[in-house]
Amino acid sequence: MLLRGQHHNPKETFIGFLASALFGLVLIFGMFSLTNLLLRISWPFGTEAATGINKQINYQGKLTDQSGNALTGTYNMKFVIYDAATAGNCLWTARGSCGTINARGVSVTAGIFNILLGDTGAGDNALTLDFTSDTYYLGVTIETDSEVSPRRRIGAAGYAFNADTLDGLNTSNAGGSGAYVPVTDSSGNFTLTGYIYVGDGATTSTITKNSLKLATDSSN
Repeated sequence: MLLRGQHHNPKETFIGFLASALFGLVLIFGMFSLTNLLLRISWPFGTEAATGINKQINYQGKLTDQSGNALTGTYNMKFVIYDAATAGNCLWTARGSCGTINARGVSVTAGIFNILLGDTGAGDNALTLDFTSDTYYLGVTIETDSEVSPRRRIGAAGYAFNADTLDGLNTSNAGGSGAYVPVTDSSGNFTLTGYIYVGDGATTSTITKNSLKLATDSSN
């Protein structure tokens, strides 16, 4: 609504509109930049692939007395990984060594405790097992009691320390007559059996060098 005696200059009106539009764009751009900056600061997860895995195993348990009452406090516990459900050999222990197994203090609240096996930051030994065996068992001893029976078998977890197969194929360092994934042996030798085909394999000739046979397409 115009007051009497006021007049609008069309040029001034256009300039005012353009200035308002530019100010709005600058404001929107500024808010977008600020939001993007805040997301970068507050969101700690990047998009790059991890260079390794966290070699620790999460273990949770419930501790009660003989009457089934949940306990609370700090208790000394020993954690050992064996290669058998009973007897067998000690392969790893959280503290000390297989010759002298030491306990670690574990905090228990309302009967529940949760630890990471191999947590070097908490004082554990590093978990260096290659997990190429499917017979690993965890033994737990609490205070001066005997080891809890039965031992808990270690199964697959979110992080796989070692993949057993690749697309369903096992590895071999000595070759084979079926399908396999070739790998080097402990001396670094790479053994292949059969032929390596290049091209469509319709017509081949054999080249032999250092006992490695290469079958190549005659058209190449």
